[in-house]
Amino acid sequence: MSEGSQVNSIDFGKKRVVELFEDNSFPPMVLVDGKWGSGKTHYVYNELFPHLNKKYSSSSCHMMSLYGVSNIEDFRDRVISVCLSGTEDTKKLTDNLIKIADATGINQSEKGIGALLKGISGAYKYSLYSNLSNKVFIFDDLERVSNPETIKNILGECFNLVDKKNNVKILVIANSEKIDAKADLEKTFHDTITIAYNPKQIVEFLKTDYPNLLTSRLDTHLVQVLNISKDINLANIRVLKRALRKFEQLQKKFIKIENISLEIANANILKAIVKICYAYYEDNYSVEEIKQNLNSSGLYGKIPTTDIFDGKSEEESETVKKERLRKARLDDILFNLSGYIYLVDFCCEGIDKFTEENIVEALNLPITTTLLDRVINYELRFRMEPNAFEQGVEDMVNYLNSTADINFIKFFNYSDFLLSFIEEEFITSPLTKDKILEICKDVKFERFDIESVKDLHWMGSLANEDIVKLRAEKKAEFQSKLKYGEQADFIESFKKSFGSIVQDLYDKYEHKPFLHNFEATELVSIFTDWTAKDIADFFLYMGNKYNFSNIEDFLNTEHKILVETTKLLSEEIKGLEPSLKKGALTNLYEVLEKINNRMKERLQTKQSE
Repeated sequence: MSEGSQVNSIDFGKKRVVELFEDNSFPPMVLVDGKWGSGKTHYVYNELFPHLNKKYSSSSCHMMSLYGVSNIEDFRDRVISVCLSGTEDTKKLTDNLIKIADATGINQSEKGIGALLKGISGAYKYSLYSNLSNKVFIFDDLERVSNPETIKNILGECFNLVDKKNNVKILVIANSEKIDAKADLEKTFHDTITIAYNPKQIVEFLKTDYPNLLTSRLDTHLVQVLNISKDINLANIRVLKRALRKFEQLQKKFIKIENISLEIANANILKAIVKICYAYYEDNYSVEEIKQNLNSSGLYGKIPTTDIFDGKSEEESETVKKERLRKARLDDILFNLSGYIYLVDFCCEGIDKFTEENIVEALNLPITTTLLDRVINYELRFRMEPNAFEQGVEDMVNYLNSTADINFIKFFNYSDFLLSFIEEEFITSPLTKDKILEICKDVKFERFDIESVKDLHWMGSLANEDIVKLRAEKKAEFQSKLKYGEQADFIESFKKSFGSIVQDLYDKYEHKPFLHNFEATELVSIFTDWTAKDIADFFLYMGNKYNFSNIEDFLNTEHKILVETTKLLSEEIKGLEPSLKKGALTNLYEVLEKINNRMKERLQTKQSE
């Protein structure tokens, strides 16, 4: 077999296959090779097969999949069937055998057809098979034959068919990388046609399935995305179709939003989806790896790092070197992407976390309503007039100095942007890095819109590590305040004395959990600070509270913290000298242990129901 030819021209591929079929110097067997999703089957089914049908007449050209072929007899049955009925379905072969039975006068009873089928599996079937002539066979999915030995036998059978001078020609479609029998491939085929479409051709294929989605501007942008770099070949058509389905679903959400630059939004989100899908489905990076990479990206992405680790010291282990190169390749694929954490869930796991409240920030949609909206969007920023840009930056500074109702995410995003603008000399400003960090450090909870602090699972990536750290600290502080907001007085009273809140407990928490608002260490500290009477009143209260049948339906929320507290309380009691308080704490421990065991039993019973 020669080194092969690469198909990047449809007409060249057709011409080359016919040349190989007509070349008498080698049996006419050709391999169309390509990775999963390369477009090889699309090319053969839509371009090459119609051409061969026309060239060699449709009555003699047959296509069949080898998927599920278990042995060489199965292969021969499918070949005979596809010739008799035009399909590899063996049921059709049975139907044709009935017709043969009619023509030959064989009884169509079960015994008669059984005799015919038994005969066809032997000499008669071999006669049909060995006398095949003037045929063009196209066999797809060779790599999906599970038994390597069967693959070798199929290749041998194919070679025998074309070598009998019966004018049989065979084209096989396969991914040679997934086939172990490399030597057999080399010996069997006259030549290999490798499928390698360029980005423009790929987009033309995709437009047949998504004519309304890939508009003239968007298809041009997709071509640019596929030309990401010479080292990253985004050419898997199946992965790209998945990406376009995801884009189509998501576009229905953001297209409804007013005051966005739809052209920029379409281009940016399509690029992000294609890159994320490629990393996940083609290169097999995990969801966590992709998220970690996007979270570590700066405001303007990362510098591509494909060659950074080549030539590292020989002392570095192969495992470490391989992992570093793997991470560098992911940097290349996701270059110039940051944030988009919810988009990873959407593309890779089908989890839709987008809401009307978060979709603008989660997708970094280019809002055009105000000058500040334009300043924070990369594409819109560079289309602004200088005076408009300066005014937008001034609006950003004023937002940071606002005294009330500011948005948590916007506050830290604007701080990050402003710091980047100063360091990269977009602006001159009396503010310094230290001053901006001081503003972030000193910002008070009371200045924020409460709703913006409630749900901070997604916050996007930032360029400056100091602001990332301060944002995390403020998030923990503010959400802690929010958690205890309405219960602050109650909780402070609970810490001091059980007697001061016992009536509130009976009135408001008869069948409601509340201990999950504390840490286990905090509860143990509270119990040991109480008087013996408080401890005794509390364990009596807990015994009554948990004295009903379906406790798991109402109090499961505080089960985990009770288990942890009970364990810590046991250790605490061991270190105490005998006393009235130690006795009370021991009684409390015993009550909590019974509660924990009962809750565990109830949960197990519910799971088994």
